[in-house]
Amino acid sequence: MENFKLVAMLPDGNCATATARITRFASPPFKSDKELKKRRGNAEEVISRKAVTAVRWFVNKIVHMVSTRYGIGVCEEKEKFAVSRLPF
Repeated sequence: MENFKLVAMLPDGNCATATARITRFASPPFKSDKELKKRRGNAEEVISRKAVTAVRWFVNKIVHMVSTRYGIGVCEEKEKFAVSRLPF
């Protein structure tokens, strides 16, 4: 678990990506948990002035990540895998 301030203090050229506890963030402008849980796969990101990206998404539970290198990128709609759809 990383602290947002710790990742922001890294010198230029060093990259870090880690899961984080939301209680260690300086209250980023994320939507409420209820809003995020409306649809499986919802995600949102916030980028700080120091180019640290904070991402949170919901699949089975809400996950938070901070990174100096990665963000959400382009999202594609995919169907959920189901064994009953296999041809055999």
